[in-house]
Amino acid sequence: MLTPQIPGVDLIRPIGKGAYGEVWIGRNPVNNRLIAVKLIRLTSKTGESCASRELSALRREASHRNRNPHLVDILHVGQTAQYLYYFMELADAVDEQAPSSTPAYQPLTLAVLLHQKQIPTSDCLRIGTQLLEGLSALHQSGLTHRDVKPSNCLFVDGHLKLADYGLLAHSDSSSSIIGTPKYMPPDQKMDPQADVYAAGLVIYEMLTGMPAEEFPSWPRQRLKEIQSPTGLAMNQVMLKACERDPSKRYPNATEMLSAIRSHLDPKPESNFSRRHGLLWGLTLLLIIAALAIISLGSSRTVKVAVNFITRPFEAEIYLDGKRLMTANDEPYRTPCTVLGIPAVPMRVVFKKSGLDDLDIGTVDFNYQRAVEVEFP
Repeated sequence: MLTPQIPGVDLIRPIGKGAYGEVWIGRNPVNNRLIAVKLIRLTSKTGESCASRELSALRREASHRNRNPHLVDILHVGQTAQYLYYFMELADAVDEQAPSSTPAYQPLTLAVLLHQKQIPTSDCLRIGTQLLEGLSALHQSGLTHRDVKPSNCLFVDGHLKLADYGLLAHSDSSSSIIGTPKYMPPDQKMDPQADVYAAGLVIYEMLTGMPAEEFPSWPRQRLKEIQSPTGLAMNQVMLKACERDPSKRYPNATEMLSAIRSHLDPKPESNFSRRHGLLWGLTLLLIIAALAIISLGSSRTVKVAVNFITRPFEAEIYLDGKRLMTANDEPYRTPCTVLGIPAVPMRVVFKKSGLDDLDIGTVDFNYQRAVEVEFP
């Protein structure tokens, strides 16, 4: 195979290929820096239209005001008689070391990381937050990515960067139905809420280690992760991001990012608040001690968080004959995570309009923290 001739770079070898373009590893002969080079052929009508679309997307990316460390930097764009090309940052190697020009080098993406190992919950939070920070910068600039998925999430110096702007569009335009099907929302409206839906599925894949097609199933071996504050917060945000009804999703990545932070970040306290908090804390300890003496010998019911999943979705949940209701006095509907379930045996019934009630009998929530069933 002949190596293409591109001004300003010595191409070494291809490291990725898509429907219309290739990504090569290259070296800048001036500063000896390794870079990634994407090439799109112009030698066919299909190639020309793809290159035209990609060039338009690159112009949109260049114009956006919110530069962000979690978006891949486009270093240079050019064109020859045969190719549209552009230079980008080169991803870390799959062994999470610095990139190199050796034949063993392959770029580290989130797709590769998911294939390599189960990602700890704390890392899911860090990576998911970085993804949403990059996506939020696009949304705040009036742009929609339209192809959020693990293979478009690169790691550069250990930090996630969202890449591939080929489908980037203005958020207020009537975007065509284009993207990766399994990460597209059911309504197929490719707007910022479509990016939110896809980001939710990416977080699902990190938390569970399962492919997006399995959403919202939760593997039993990962149930303990959901009981941690981090796992619980991310699961709640992920479920809302992946709502089938777009009116129930976050409107954009900025709101989704704020939701994760509001679940996890403690509010700063003033010195005045801290002093009064200590006084109230001491008072509360005395009250608790007194109550403990009074109620010595009585048992305390532990409360847990439980995932309820049905197929089809949108079923209401009844425990011991009582319908589960949210704080807003609306019924919980599957899939959902419900906090404060007593860790005791309870009879579980699911009800969905048009279907016979599904009575699954008694579930002991002291041992089981997820209920997943399918209506006959």
